[in-house]
Amino acid sequence: QQHRAVNLVRYLSRSGKRPDRAIYNTLLTGIAKTAMGRHLLAIKFLDEMVDAGIKPDETSFNTVIDSCARAGDSARAKEIVEKMEEFSLTPNTISYTSLMRAYKAQGDVQGVKSVLERMDERGMTPDLTTYTVALSICAVASNLKEAISLLRDMNRRGLEANTFIYNVFLSVCAKSGRWQLGLESFSRMRREGVSPDLA
Repeated sequence: QQHRAVNLVRYLSRSGKRPDRAIYNTLLTGIAKTAMGRHLLAIKFLDEMVDAGIKPDETSFNTVIDSCARAGDSARAKEIVEKMEEFSLTPNTISYTSLMRAYKAQGDVQGVKSVLERMDERGMTPDLTTYTVALSICAVASNLKEAISLLRDMNRRGLEANTFIYNVFLSVCAKSGRWQLGLESFSRMRREGVSPDLA
């Protein structure tokens, strides 16, 4: 699909016809699903889209942010989020959650906190997917203190932990050597009727 979209964009450009936003978004989606390192190509086509006079939409930007996140390129992911605002587009929960994923490879907990603070400034409420990603980064960093803080923040917002949240938190406990806390969390999970994922 990616190669067909690239060829179509090139063909239309050579024939003097302008590819539309839908074609560019299809191209960006194809690139985002490929191997790491292709995010630079995604950024290139996003810039080309702008140069062609086609205004990117939320899907365009979120797809490129996701591509950067897959590559673990948090600096460029952050730049794309900021670029959205230049086009009078407001980054949404998907945008910020994808940006957060870019910090996972390095276990950058400070990066996670900066994203959550930015969401607060924007008046956005992180959803369970956002918290799952945030906790998974705490697991990479073996940062139990921040994981507990995230759970408390989640509860304060009225969000109930699901199987994914508990699984990741149990992983943080295990990597931090806090087995007792992990067992207590597992018991709480059962009491709340959340089905454990034993896979």
